[in-house]
Amino acid sequence: MPTQDWNYSYGEVKSKINAAKTYNQVRQDVAELSKKKGDNEEVNSKQNRRSKSEAKKEKKRSQKKQKTQLDELVEIASLTNRKGANTIEYLKKVFVRALANCKPKITEILIKEAINTIGCSLDQEYNPNQPIYIPVRSIDLLSLLKKDPADEKFAILYEKQGINIGTVPFAMNKELYHRIQSLGTSYFNEYGQYYKGASGQDLFDIEYVLQDGNNNPGQFFKVTLQPRFTGINKISEALKDYYASLDILDFNNVIAMLFEILTGFLSIQSGTGNLKIGDFSKFEIILQRILGLCFDSNKEINVAGTSKTSELDEVDESFFEFTSVDLFQIEERINNIYQGVIVFEDCDNVEVPVNSELITQSIIDLIFISGQTIDTAIENASSAVVNGSNDNGFGIKISFDLSLLKSIPKAILYALFSPKVLLPIMIMLKSLGSSIGDLVKSLMDFVKKFFRLVMEIMSQIGAIFIQELFTIIKKDIQNLIQAIILDVTKETSQTRLRIILRLIEIILTVARLIKDWRECKGVVDEILQLLKIAISGFGDTIPKPLLVATKLLSGYSASRAFVNSIEEYQKIGLPTGPMPDGTPNLGLAALFSQLKANKKEEDENSKVEGLSGYGTWLPGGVVMPMNISGKKL
Repeated sequence: MPTQDWNYSYGEVKSKINAAKTYNQVRQDVAELSKKKGDNEEVNSKQNRRSKSEAKKEKKRSQKKQKTQLDELVEIASLTNRKGANTIEYLKKVFVRALANCKPKITEILIKEAINTIGCSLDQEYNPNQPIYIPVRSIDLLSLLKKDPADEKFAILYEKQGINIGTVPFAMNKELYHRIQSLGTSYFNEYGQYYKGASGQDLFDIEYVLQDGNNNPGQFFKVTLQPRFTGINKISEALKDYYASLDILDFNNVIAMLFEILTGFLSIQSGTGNLKIGDFSKFEIILQRILGLCFDSNKEINVAGTSKTSELDEVDESFFEFTSVDLFQIEERINNIYQGVIVFEDCDNVEVPVNSELITQSIIDLIFISGQTIDTAIENASSAVVNGSNDNGFGIKISFDLSLLKSIPKAILYALFSPKVLLPIMIMLKSLGSSIGDLVKSLMDFVKKFFRLVMEIMSQIGAIFIQELFTIIKKDIQNLIQAIILDVTKETSQTRLRIILRLIEIILTVARLIKDWRECKGVVDEILQLLKIAISGFGDTIPKPLLVATKLLSGYSASRAFVNSIEEYQKIGLPTGPMPDGTPNLGLAALFSQLKANKKEEDENSKVEGLSGYGTWLPGGVVMPMNISGKKL
């Protein structure tokens, strides 16, 4: 099959899911209508106009913001078996569960990519007892260390536990803030010991100073690495030992970052300036673009137009350039934060005031109330946003929750790149003679200087949630197409039913072979296969041998023809759902009945006539072909 454009493929997935859902609905309607009479109703013109209007809005939205594979899968999941808000609630539970379980995987990703970023081998060693100066701004990308953890509204950005020397996990972000408040006093001087890793071995001493080793003024952490017990000072072992002593991902911080992305509540509370908000917003756009990269091994993927680009393609400076639309969105975000509102574009641009205090309290409860769960904190914080609307919150809730789902991977990355996580990377780079970290003054500086680190971690975090969504979609599609399969096979034979169901089982097994969940084509092709098998079918007769494969056609099916008709209706904007008052779509019911009647006539009276290449030999070596008659299926 020719390689397909990635975005077109996902459009095809959505079209087939919608057609399958409509088929099941009309199938039920026809069964109901057969029991009672009803008058034909014309298609409601208002509904038609509304559908076209919604299509135009969707087109504008797609042009305004490129969709990632995660975005597409969230929308596909909402199209399958469950309905509306129930789907979103279910997906939220799945995502929260994935969030709660992803720490070990993210730790593994972090250590691997940190070593790759430092550019050392697993056996590379550092030189101990050499003072190293790390600019505070190079590790404090969100200005966390300027915020007092004793201030309730900023406590949600730090670790739950206090500074307890020798405990694991250690509250290193709080300790780094404390060091800044203790100018000239090192960790060793205050506590009588060096900072130790999870193994109990000394790692380093750290002190906040106002000049580096060359007497250049500034804000620095002076770090002195300590030797390992074995005398073999491997960078990889020190990194693992350090990260094992921390909780690298504080869930309260993840939730805080999530709602900062969605509402800007932290910026509203702290009165963050334009430059910081703009830097945060630009970084988020870059993360969105990274989530839009493909990691397919197939280099022939068509990436024309607005489809996903290949990770194998070179990422140059243009990747970090911002369009007029991007800049307008950033300006809008700054204005909304100053006004203290969130704007819902999908709900006629309604403005909802942001209750920063309630959002903060919801996250504080996660820290201080025993038994408080992540999903409860997220739900309470979401309610603080939705309840500020004046339309009972239903439409706004769905819009907000969809944005929330799509933003979770980015929130994880924001929370992950905290000072305690970036500190050892900058230390080890300096120990090997690299001063690239000194050039980092903002989030955008960081992503430009450390793009591969950001790209690899962001894309792999996104892949965790893509895999979760694929599992859900796979199960829902299997259920969704069962009715179509049963109807198609009733028109052929029970043997074909067993073949098709077995083939679905095989495909579901093969789908588990996806190696990298960041691949665009691999994921979308598996979904398309699940959908296409429902209406492709198998041929009749026993192969001789396999009848050169040309018999692998199932013949005409009224059910399959109806599904195809639904897809064509939807392409030109004709309404295929129930009427506005909830009654069946009689136009589609009539079409289905007509197709079934045509099928009945074909079955009972159709025939085919033809000629065979074999026949009676006539004088002169001429063969008189035999007439052949048969039945059309």
